[in-house]
Amino acid sequence: MTDAFILGLSTGLYCVSTCFPLILPYTLAASSEKHKNFKIFISFLSGRLAGYIAVGMILGALGAFSSSYLDPHTSIQLKRISYPIAGVVLLAGGLKLSMPELKICKLYSRFYKSDINALLLGLITGLSLCPPFFAAAARVFGEQSTLGGALYFFIFYLGTSIWFLPLLGVPAIKRVVKPIQLISRTAMILIGIYYLVFMGILGAF
Repeated sequence: MTDAFILGLSTGLYCVSTCFPLILPYTLAASSEKHKNFKIFISFLSGRLAGYIAVGMILGALGAFSSSYLDPHTSIQLKRISYPIAGVVLLAGGLKLSMPELKICKLYSRFYKSDINALLLGLITGLSLCPPFFAAAARVFGEQSTLGGALYFFIFYLGTSIWFLPLLGVPAIKRVVKPIQLISRTAMILIGIYYLVFMGILGAF
C-alpha cells in the first residue's frame, strides 16, 4: 500500500489545482475565526474522504470488470452532474455572504451551514474522475476486494491531503489582507456561475 501514498503525494498538486478554485474562495469568504476555518477544513477533507472510500469500495468490488465501466466518457458525465451542484453551492454561499439583506438570502440563511456546504464540496471533488483518480483506479482493478479498494483509496487520499494543509493558514491571510473576504465572496459568485452555466448547463451540449 506504500505505492498508494506515493501516488497520492505525487499527484496531489494536480488535485490542488482542480480543487482550490472551489474551496479556497469558500474558506477565504467565511468567518475569520480559527475554529470555524478549521471546521470548514475538516468538513471539506471529510467529504473528499467519503467520495474516495465510496469509489474505492465500488471499484474494489468490481475488480477487473471495472475497466469496462470507468472511461473518459463516464468522467465527463459525472462532471456534468457534479459541477452544477458545486456551482449552486458556491453561488448561493457567495450571494448569502455578499448580500445578506436580500429576501432570498435571508431565507437561505436558515439552511446555510458553512461546514455542511464544505462537506458537500469535498464530496463532489472526491467523486471527480481526474487523471490521478484514474491512476489509482487502475491499481484497484486487480484488488477484486471491497475492503482492499477502500483501503487503497484511503491511503491515496492521505497522500493527496498533505497538499491541502496550506488551507489552515487562511485566517492569517485574512488578517494581513483586509479586503480579501469581499474579493473572495465576489469570486464565489463568479466561480459559481461559471461552474453552473458553462461547466454544467452549456457543457451538456
